[in-house]
Amino acid sequence: MNDSHNSNGHMKEDQCRLTLEYCKNLETSLKKQEESLRYFMTNGGFITKPNWPKPFPIFHYDIHEIRPELQKYSEEAYFCWKSFCVALILNSFCCIFTFQYPKIIFHYDPNFFLSIVYLMVFPLITFSIANISLFHMLISRFNKRNYNRVLFSLGFIITLNFLLSCGFRQSGSNGIIFAIDLYLKQSYFPSIFACIVTFHFAVNSILYSRLFYHVFLLDEKANV
Repeated sequence: MNDSHNSNGHMKEDQCRLTLEYCKNLETSLKKQEESLRYFMTNGGFITKPNWPKPFPIFHYDIHEIRPELQKYSEEAYFCWKSFCVALILNSFCCIFTFQYPKIIFHYDPNFFLSIVYLMVFPLITFSIANISLFHMLISRFNKRNYNRVLFSLGFIITLNFLLSCGFRQSGSNGIIFAIDLYLKQSYFPSIFACIVTFHFAVNSILYSRLFYHVFLLDEKANV
């Protein structure tokens, strides 16, 4: 009986703690909205302070401002984005390994500098068009235009991951085509590395496709 009573007490404490945390986040969000409204009344435009990423804020992005039942969509999108960044990093490292194979580089090597450009540009672009757009859609009332914009952005990223997994020559990606070329040249270690990169981009396509499906199922009732 005492164990059951203690267990119920711990559960209530956890519920109270989660409720208190949610109330604090809600209070913070309301203060931000109040500040934004005050700025609007004074200067004629809303303001949202950048808070992400923390070292050098560029975007305003706070999952806690989203209703709890909708936060899972933003969390899933954030996981997909991190996985995509890992794939781009692996892609650049794979280009470095191929420098020791001059003949293959001369004929088939993906452009190393192009892969670096991908690593620097694609994370910001994909986060802006997908994660930020989804965040704005989830914190506001349902808007068909925002909804279609998010779906279009996710479709673009799915296509991008698929093309990167193909590894067209001189494209800056170490996909399946480049892996086959390396294998035929009996360069087995770089070939395995390229297969890992291919697999990661392919998995990202699946992850973003699943996110696309989940967002597609969102309707006006979920955002009222």
